[in-house]
Amino acid sequence: MTTRFLRPLLPIFVFGSLALSCLPGGGGAINLEALDELRVEDLDGRIWDRQAFEGKVVLIDFWATWCGPCVHEIPFLKTAWQRFGEHDFLILGISLDGADRKGFREWLKANDVTWPQVHEGQSFDSPTPRLFGIRAIPRSILLDRKGQVIGTNLRGPRLIQAVEEAMGAPR
Repeated sequence: MTTRFLRPLLPIFVFGSLALSCLPGGGGAINLEALDELRVEDLDGRIWDRQAFEGKVVLIDFWATWCGPCVHEIPFLKTAWQRFGEHDFLILGISLDGADRKGFREWLKANDVTWPQVHEGQSFDSPTPRLFGIRAIPRSILLDRKGQVIGTNLRGPRLIQAVEEAMGAPR
């Protein structure tokens, strides 16, 4: 009888244990100095670096398809992308998925994730997460139009609010 009552709560316990982040070892701070060294190629072959971000509000999102809290954030990212994606706003996804690119592309398509994605295929050992010192996900960096960091690890409604404020800033 107890099992019957606890079974519906199991997803809450499981997700709750992951709610802070998906960790291979502590979260730690993001190495923001790495922004100057960033140079990545997305799935479509476009190169992204600090220069490519000029004049845009940019959200760099470190995530993975296997990370429950990351996937939970996708509706908020979609909202920001749909509202501002054509107005000098960019989301650059940095995937920590270890799966092959074909499977990753299929997941993106099935889940209607349309913003640029970087997939280096080595999970936390991928060059970009290592450069930034990423040891837990989700992690994010929000840059204003001048390339200054205005937020890190923003999630949910706080993310939407921060993007709105950044997009409303004078050019």
